Amino acid sequence: MHCSRFVRYHSRGTGLALVLIIATVACTPQQAVRERESEIAVDAHAQALLAAGDYAAAATAYSELAAHSESNVDALRFRLGAADAWLRAGDATAAGTALDGARVAKDTPADLRAWRMLLDAGLALGKGQNQRALELVTGIHAKSLPAEQRNALILTRARALAANDDHLAAARNRAELAPALADASARADNEHALWGELNRTDPAVLAREVLSPGDGWSGWVELALGARRSLYDSAAFQGVLAQWTSRYPGHPALTRIVPELLEAATALDVAPTRVAMLLPLVGQYAGAGTAVRDGFLAAWYADAGNPRRPPVSIYDAALTNITDSYDRARADGADLIVGPLEKAALERLVREREIDVTLLALNQLDQPPATSEGAALRLYEFGLSPEDEARQAAERAWFDGRVRALAIAPQGDWGTRVTQAFASRWQELGGELLETVRYSSDTRDFATPSEALLNIDASKERAAALERLLQRRVHLEPRRRQDADLVFMAAFPVQARQIRPQLEYFNAGDLPVYATSHVFTGSVDLERDRDLNGIVFGDMPWLVDSRARDVALYSAIQRDWPDAARAWPRLYALGIDAYRLLPQLGRLRVQHNRRFTGQTGMLSMDARGRVQRQLTWVRFEDGAPRLVDPVLAGP
Repeated sequence: MHCSRFVRYHSRGTGLALVLIIATVACTPQQAVRERESEIAVDAHAQALLAAGDYAAAATAYSELAAHSESNVDALRFRLGAADAWLRAGDATAAGTALDGARVAKDTPADLRAWRMLLDAGLALGKGQNQRALELVTGIHAKSLPAEQRNALILTRARALAANDDHLAAARNRAELAPALADASARADNEHALWGELNRTDPAVLAREVLSPGDGWSGWVELALGARRSLYDSAAFQGVLAQWTSRYPGHPALTRIVPELLEAATALDVAPTRVAMLLPLVGQYAGAGTAVRDGFLAAWYADAGNPRRPPVSIYDAALTNITDSYDRARADGADLIVGPLEKAALERLVREREIDVTLLALNQLDQPPATSEGAALRLYEFGLSPEDEARQAAERAWFDGRVRALAIAPQGDWGTRVTQAFASRWQELGGELLETVRYSSDTRDFATPSEALLNIDASKERAAALERLLQRRVHLEPRRRQDADLVFMAAFPVQARQIRPQLEYFNAGDLPVYATSHVFTGSVDLERDRDLNGIVFGDMPWLVDSRARDVALYSAIQRDWPDAARAWPRLYALGIDAYRLLPQLGRLRVQHNRRFTGQTGMLSMDARGRVQRQLTWVRFEDGAPRLVDPVLAGP
């Protein structure tokens, strides 16, 4: 028991003077030493918990030490230790509470003052206050910190720079941190993070770095530049790597990063000698599969002058036989497979087979598959995702200055997925979704959901209540809600042609309407689509931008398959782009800033291998889609 606590306890009773004398006698030097030794032991225990990764327990131990410490400086140090442990545990609320009690005074030692700022920066990062975090770490002098906290400063600064999109500076900080990391696991994590930041840096920015052969940082930059230029060509990359190794012998990247790059170069070298297509050609999805096949083959025939054009084999493949079809294609010598088209078939394939042949799937998985790194690098996903279109509709509306949205969508899985995708992206951007109304897919009554969306039904209810109160008829014109500045519509042409007039009828004709490509059949119908006037939607150049369209292929497909081209217009474009993407796959995966002009959109690829489509934006005018940004949309 601390002497001071003994005095405080007894001073509450009678005989204050006597108790003070007793307390003084009790406070022997030996007891003080024992108490100090106990505090040191608890401190060591907290540090051991921290080292073992039991952050919550360490935070609790530090909080106990702070509560019973006799020294203000020690109490501050323990509170900072508790905040540090809570941050490592991922509990920003508890960390913030600990920091609230860690008050800095004029005479606070410089190291504790700097540590407090460092923890404030970590807390700001946890809250998404990235600019504040960067300002805090910029104001900390590393020399005022002990070695362990100096490393934490460099790491926090790297994280803050990355959060503010200065990836090159983040990588440079991690390179500075690397020599100070004694733990092998920490070194590996730091090197992978460093490499990730370099890969997120614009190649033009990397190219402007001044290189000094033999310098460790220059080695990282030069390796990143070499990988960007040639990783998708394994033979070329091995040559680049041989030259790099001669300039940077003993570089830390040789231990982990370079072997991983060599494995990736093999997986990313997409130069097929035999292609197989796995498509449903009979049954429920036969029409869709046939359209993709014919679009692919149309592009293949148009590429007759290419000496590296691979032969193509086609297999009927659906959910029930997808694994057997995949095995047959491999056994027949295919080194690149296109398909499957059905999402359920793709999910089954990656669940039951290790992807050991480059696969360009014509759909997208909701979650990345649990598979090896090599298999993950061989999997590419390319589809016409309605969720992606909904997210882009949110981005377009936000770009146009809208803030408060209403949404109307059909009941069922498709409407739910599309609406959730729009809502999620809209709220990420800072928009507010005021209300969502769902309608039955087979309904003919679109007045009721439109009234609900615009709060017309509530206005009518208020008028009826007033009539009941006054016991006489009251003439009140129902008014639509005034707090929204856009409507997001998830609908197909038949429904959209009825919803849009209902919005106008209820005095919401001036309310901008954004939609996905599903509101447009793909064929211009001036008479029937006049009811869609004013709707803004994103679609593929193949259908809405004649200047970006491959006119020769478009005309040939319209001539050879007129009925199918009207029924499945977007799937012909998907097939065309699937063929033309084959030689681009490795390059797009390595060069995330690279763009490829396709018939389905401006194409790029994320780190997972999913092809991203940038849509062309149009508005219905006089029954036909017209470019919203004609200068930006055209070549």
